[in-house]
Amino acid sequence: MNTETLVSVVVPCFNNGKYLKELIDCFERQTVGYWELNIVDDGSTDNTIEVISDYIKDFTNIHLYQRDRGPKNGDTCRNIGFEKSVGKYIIFVDADDLISTSFIQHRVEYMESNPNVDYASFPSKAFTDVNNLPTIDDEGYVYGIDKGQSDFIPEVLRGYSYPFGVWSNIYRRESLLRAQIKWDERLFVYQDFYFLLNTLFAELKHSFGDNKNVDYYYRQLLNENHVCGHFASQWKVDSTNYLFERVILEMKKKGIFEIYRTDFLDFVLLHYERLINDGCSKENLTAYTDLCAKYYGKKHIFSVMKGLIKVQNSRIRRLLFVLFGAICFGVDRYKESLIKNVLFYRGK
Repeated sequence: MNTETLVSVVVPCFNNGKYLKELIDCFERQTVGYWELNIVDDGSTDNTIEVISDYIKDFTNIHLYQRDRGPKNGDTCRNIGFEKSVGKYIIFVDADDLISTSFIQHRVEYMESNPNVDYASFPSKAFTDVNNLPTIDDEGYVYGIDKGQSDFIPEVLRGYSYPFGVWSNIYRRESLLRAQIKWDERLFVYQDFYFLLNTLFAELKHSFGDNKNVDYYYRQLLNENHVCGHFASQWKVDSTNYLFERVILEMKKKGIFEIYRTDFLDFVLLHYERLINDGCSKENLTAYTDLCAKYYGKKHIFSVMKGLIKVQNSRIRRLLFVLFGAICFGVDRYKESLIKNVLFYRGK
């Protein structure tokens, strides 16, 4: 096989200079050299550019691009990186994560051996200590392993435990182009969710490549740059309302909304809880419940949700929603939130 540039790795980056060197060093240690690294900067103000520039001097397969169009977000950067790519295969990686030394080789070899597969998933786990990366047998959720599911849409639509992350996957470039799958540049939150959902809606052929070894480690760290750190800002509220309505309309167009409406309702309520916990304004909470009630009906759940908005005390409102969720969907799912909100209400 022609191994000059088999795989293009796309990395969006904003103020990740602190961690980016660790990631690039992982690529230096790869067991094969048929890769290119397309780093797309989103206007960093730290030492990100200096870090990348030091590597570009010595590595012709590491490229730095500046976002040259709006809007400013990771999805715009990912699309630019994809547009600049030349590889037969595409992998999307986050700037603060780490990869194994055989990351490129194992993924490419699997795809080369399975030409009918559009994209494949490999094991990924969270880490907090760079000197103690987890194995597949260590405690913690593992993305990208075969658990026997035949339909991944319900799990993705629920929004809280995906079968695989975008970074768990390697994609065949021609498959993404054929299905016209791109990152939605209007999104500022839940970006991976929508990309995963689009590949499922397009019915791309998926496979699991390896269930034995973790090859991707995502950093479990909420910081000022984390797109999912907060949900109540106006731009994220508008983005989520746009996204949720788009998902519902796409399911209706495909004739599958009635099949999956309960699964997506899980995500709808999860996001409402996040808005409540983040102190979202009553105006934005009302707009959100009105949007959801438009497609799910105004009885039962959403009438209660709209009633909760009228509660003046934000602490009490937060606690009442969690209690309501526990009654409707079981204490186990809301156990952690119940404990947290009861302690918060008591001022501890």
